[in-house]
Amino acid sequence: MINKLLLSTALACFFTMSQFSFSQSDGCTGVPSITPGGSCVTTAYNLPGSFSNGGLANASCATNNDRDDGWFSFTATATTTTITATAVSESVCLAIWSACGGGGTELACNQMSAGGTGTVSIPTTIGTTYYIQLHRRSGNGSASASGTLCVVNGASATAFDEPCGAQPLPVNISCSYSTYSNASATASAGVPAPGCANYAGGDVWFTIVVPASGSFTIDTQPGVMTDSGMALYTGTCGALTLLECDDDDSANGLMSSITRSGMTPGTTVWIRVWEFGNDNNGTFGICATLPPPPPTNDNCNNAIVATMSSGSCSNTPGYITGATASSQANGCGGTANDDVWFSFVATANNAVINLTNVTGTTTDLYHSVYAGSCGAPGTALVCSDPNSSSVSGLVIGNTYYVRVYSYSSSSGLSSSFDLCILATGPCGTPNNQDYCVAPAILTEGPGSFSANTSGSYTSDIPANLGSIFCGSIENNSWYSFIATSTTHTFNFSNITNCNNNYGVQAQVYNVTQNANGCCTNFASQSNCYNPGTISSGTVTATGLTIGVEYYLMVDGNAGDVCSFTVTGWTATGIIPLSVELIDFNGVTLPDANLISWKTASELHNDFFEVQRTFDGVNFETIGTISGAGNSTKTNFYSFQDNSIRSGMVYYRLNQVDFDGNSFKTDLIKLDRLVTSEGLVAIYPNPTNDFLNVEMNDLSGTESKLEVISLNGIILHSEVIPTGYVTKSINLSNLKSGAYLIQLSNDKGGVSIKQFIKN
Repeated sequence: MINKLLLSTALACFFTMSQFSFSQSDGCTGVPSITPGGSCVTTAYNLPGSFSNGGLANASCATNNDRDDGWFSFTATATTTTITATAVSESVCLAIWSACGGGGTELACNQMSAGGTGTVSIPTTIGTTYYIQLHRRSGNGSASASGTLCVVNGASATAFDEPCGAQPLPVNISCSYSTYSNASATASAGVPAPGCANYAGGDVWFTIVVPASGSFTIDTQPGVMTDSGMALYTGTCGALTLLECDDDDSANGLMSSITRSGMTPGTTVWIRVWEFGNDNNGTFGICATLPPPPPTNDNCNNAIVATMSSGSCSNTPGYITGATASSQANGCGGTANDDVWFSFVATANNAVINLTNVTGTTTDLYHSVYAGSCGAPGTALVCSDPNSSSVSGLVIGNTYYVRVYSYSSSSGLSSSFDLCILATGPCGTPNNQDYCVAPAILTEGPGSFSANTSGSYTSDIPANLGSIFCGSIENNSWYSFIATSTTHTFNFSNITNCNNNYGVQAQVYNVTQNANGCCTNFASQSNCYNPGTISSGTVTATGLTIGVEYYLMVDGNAGDVCSFTVTGWTATGIIPLSVELIDFNGVTLPDANLISWKTASELHNDFFEVQRTFDGVNFETIGTISGAGNSTKTNFYSFQDNSIRSGMVYYRLNQVDFDGNSFKTDLIKLDRLVTSEGLVAIYPNPTNDFLNVEMNDLSGTESKLEVISLNGIILHSEVIPTGYVTKSINLSNLKSGAYLIQLSNDKGGVSIKQFIKN
């Protein structure tokens, strides 16, 4: 039974903030504070012979407890902190205490002779103040002791500077970064340079035990170190064999990451980490994780059925995360070691295959199309490194297979995409304004028309167009008009909402067509409007023949997505674009993730769905926000996700029209680091039947997790091991109301959070 007086005291601490001060007669009054850093920045100390110990606290490693001491403090900013002292004039003992004086607990102790250096590393709770005792061990009663002191975030590199002192890493289901430092590391003796990431020493070592699956990922995260290298070894710490060396494969910018499969379960492997060029040594994060499960369509026999659409894309989402190699031989380019499969029934003889909204650790995908069966797919009809290809000669009613994989031979890549299979006409392109075969129709007269260089437009470069246009073509669209005079002018203005401020570019052509209406040759009839900025400008077509049809092509400069207006013309047949999304961001708040976005214009926009995934694979809709319907002004939206947890989380928007058509945005990601000990997170809150609890070691040998009513009754209790742990507690038997969840340990540490049971 919990002591109700202690619970009341804990509750008071939970709902109020108190400030404590410590005072002692010698060295503890006004104790100076040192701010922990990413590297060793020294603070000088000088213990006058007039100082005395006074029996306040005797360090366990001090041989002469009657000699003088002095005190410093620091407030932890990391989950591990390293304190280093260098003795100059006298031998010194370095001790770390939970409080200044005899009321505290000694957390670590190390001694050094004059001229020597001592280092201790301790687990720390962010925001908690700790006390440093420097205890003189030599000299007579009037001697002074001097030297330097520094406090560094992360574990001491000296402990795992060599392979045989490697730091063990747990292999978890999800990535929970632990902070370490290589600030005092040296080059490893007897182990050759790994051969990548400009190795220049300063390396530290870790080990993992290969899990039962034989697969794992080691990933790093920037701290003071911003550009890491990593190498993987097998063997023993005294006889290592290099298996792989990596530079920049992590999603964390220039940090390193290694993913392996097919390893022998239960064996130990060594991980070597260093700073690129040895120029920015300091803290970094590292984690080891199990691979995600393979997608359901990892094999051809379980191919996801996609729709062959016409007019506009009907996207089928997919991902390669966790995918493995299939048994079917790959007769195309790239390395199909992470392929996934789709099937479709042909509704036309020709189609365009598009992979859009590609995001993840690689955007270089490859795809191929087959006419056979899963058991005998035959030779590929299409092999395409670009994310768009055309396939012809399809038999209406027959089933075809699409194989998608990353071009790279690297393992463990994580990417998602949308697959569009679009039926095309006799010119091999869809019949819409995105292609020369089906332009929007312009009519000269009073008024104007507005459109944009949408990111949904593809690059259409038939015949000789690419060689006569003044720039590159990324997302062009088409407009045709019948000349009513020998000269026509197109004034471009109101160029706004550009993603990259490159603006638009345009030109008028005389287009030759074949019997099917396909564009087969282009001759310029105007200047090429290509300012390279968002400047307004004019396209003037001359030498026109009255009664002849000409084509105006408009493209986003370097693929820029911009709105624009052309005066003196009206248009019919412009593809309606539902939403111009000009911003999509996320930020972490103390108890929530805030997602925000804004639109420049909206057409038939019914609502947005906010979708979340923790693994980049399985998405859930966590909120719905109504759209503005039809709007030409800037609209701002936001959604707060209160059911948070530590680690990486990804969000996207699914925009839905009134007619049910939808469009998914690219992913944004947020990383909620495990930066505290105790109860890290609880979710969902409020909850219905189950409460997920994330907790971190409180520096005890074991902890107790309890659910407590507000009047002090323990309703659930279980013992929790040390380290980072996630538990799910069944609360279905509790009545609706407010409760407390408490984590405590045998060292007196207590962490409490409140939750609501619906």
